[in-house]
Amino acid sequence: MNEREALLRAVCDNPDDDTPRLVFADWLQEHGDEARAEFIRVQIALDRASLQPSKEAQLRLREVKLLLRTREWKNEAPGSEQVRFVRGFIHHAHFRDCADFLNAYDRVPLRSVAISGSVDLLAVMKAFGPRRIEEIDLRNASLQNADVEVFAGTEWPHLPDRLILPWFPADWKLRERIRTQFGTWVQWAPVF
Repeated sequence: MNEREALLRAVCDNPDDDTPRLVFADWLQEHGDEARAEFIRVQIALDRASLQPSKEAQLRLREVKLLLRTREWKNEAPGSEQVRFVRGFIHHAHFRDCADFLNAYDRVPLRSVAISGSVDLLAVMKAFGPRRIEEIDLRNASLQNADVEVFAGTEWPHLPDRLILPWFPADWKLRERIRTQFGTWVQWAPVF
């Protein structure tokens, strides 16, 4: 693991702490990526405290200009689309491929994710460590009934705050079993 990867790992392992983000910003600046470093600092400043209106307006304008560069920064999570940055890093991303999500999970401090297409539900659930994920939206994913059955019968040590599953393929008895076992953090959504 090189220095950059170690610094990103610290950000991923401590997603609520701004210190690793600011250390990474310092490292970026020292290595010639001034715009990315500034973007992290600007978003953290906007998130942290109440600012005087003139200072906030100045930072918002700078953030908008820097957001034009996010296309290249989006590559930190290859295969992602519709990304949203919070405090300088990808906070939410939509993936069409489950493998892209699994690859990005260890490299980006994702807090919210949507996956469509074919999804290995068990691989997704096994990927989670103690880092908190706020939401996994699988409403447009293609899931196998067998995977949902195994999911329902497994104790998971780390769970997201909310998991959204497609209304199909699970039957009513399976839905009730999941609701009974896991409570309201698992939700069922219509497929669009």
